[in-house]
Amino acid sequence: MTTTPTTSRPAGSGFAGQGAALPDEGHVSAAVADVLAERAGHLFGLMGNGNAHLISRLTRCGFPFTSARHEAATVAMADAYHRATGGVAAATTTYGAGFTNAYTTLAEARLARIPLVFVGPRHRRRLHAQPPPRRRTPG
Repeated sequence: MTTTPTTSRPAGSGFAGQGAALPDEGHVSAAVADVLAERAGHLFGLMGNGNAHLISRLTRCGFPFTSARHEAATVAMADAYHRATGGVAAATTTYGAGFTNAYTTLAEARLARIPLVFVGPRHRRRLHAQPPPRRRTPG
């Protein structure tokens, strides 16, 4: 587990309008990161190619981030953060199996009514992919 060295920041102190523009201004991941910075107190995650820009923007601006070794741990840590501090935390994984591995702990947090934010990227599909061939049915 790795935690980025940061100064203590209260939830609600986002980055929008602070200093010079970051290189990812205008991207969806930047907008999501800014909203998370305003509303959550910590981000727990397992970095992959689907959430690298989100994590990069948040850590570049000093937002607290703790890396996990398994996707389920990201949600479990966000759950524990709320139970220990009363604050809202966020968890992020990459798409595909990353989300699938986090699903059980998401269900547990939901049943326990734990307020947390889960950010999972959308897998890009090819726009011009050929549909699968139709099967011919006898008759």
